[in-house]
Amino acid sequence: MRLLLVIPNIITYRIFLRQLCSLLHADGVDVHIACSLDALWSAHASVEEDDVTFHPLSIPRGMNPLGHWRAARELDALVTRLSPDVVHAHFSTTIFTVALARRAGWPPTLGTFHGVSFPLV
Repeated sequence: MRLLLVIPNIITYRIFLRQLCSLLHADGVDVHIACSLDALWSAHASVEEDDVTFHPLSIPRGMNPLGHWRAARELDALVTRLSPDVVHAHFSTTIFTVALARRAGWPPTLGTFHGVSFPLV
């Protein structure tokens, strides 16, 4: 099975999803991560030892329609190349980008909202 996780940035991976990805890999899942590889708060965002494949994707923070549209086009091309069995987006900004990118023929796609951003709005 090939899984594509779409997340905002490498720090998000390290904090929230690294252990999950490690366990999935141990169970034989081919895990791919599409995210910004820029470290927001830490120069220690190295993931060379991890058993996942990273794909740079510049997902804008906040509401930037043109930025999300560009990222969506890049993401659609990545999905076409990888042919994942499942695409799983995390966090609202990334879910918006995935919603723009998704079209007929895409694999099953789901999103997980984290935090309380919408109740606060």
